[in-house]
Amino acid sequence: MPRTRTALVALCLGGRLMLPADTAAQEQASAGTSSPVSLPEARASGLAPGSLEYRFPSGRERFSDWALNAFGPSAIAGSATSAAWGQWVVDEPPEWPDGGRGFARRFGAASLTTAITETSLSLLSAASRQDARYYRCPCTGLGPRLAHAIKVTFMARRPDGSAAFSLAKTASPFVGPLVTRSTIYPERYTYGDGALSGAYAVLMNAGWNLAREFILKAPGW
Repeated sequence: MPRTRTALVALCLGGRLMLPADTAAQEQASAGTSSPVSLPEARASGLAPGSLEYRFPSGRERFSDWALNAFGPSAIAGSATSAAWGQWVVDEPPEWPDGGRGFARRFGAASLTTAITETSLSLLSAASRQDARYYRCPCTGLGPRLAHAIKVTFMARRPDGSAAFSLAKTASPFVGPLVTRSTIYPERYTYGDGALSGAYAVLMNAGWNLAREFILKAPGW
């Protein structure tokens, strides 16, 4: 299927672009631009300072994050859950068969969606020189921490450690669903279906941020 091959080729090229061609040079450049964040700067960003020794991730670290998020255990578990839900709960797409063959097809579609989404997140973050990792709020209290988790769904860190709006975090949840719905899904699926799936993905990202803030282990701001 030509459209499927096109999506896979684009994914492979995206991953290759994130390979650190000269890791030592990248780490040196990162060290040169990652000055400590002062208290006034942190307050001006709208977030109190956590660690004043923030270091922007190197090219190798960003590549490792991409590989883990796109193909690691959590990605596999998420794709399996999506396939199970689509096959045994909502029967979506109904054109795809039941049984092992249908599950494999749904699992493959979910895996490709995740991989494309994570690739777009990593490439856009690298292009804008932003750190898309989650950092727990240095604040205290339920309200401020809740607000931080929701806010960071659409924000990332600059090389100096300050917060900034993240086009990568805002747009990437839509990229994967838009590509797969228009290539490997039945022809009746439209870009509107992809956009709706992207909106659900944004809500899921906010939920994951809440889990990272209150339950899971995450570095502090």
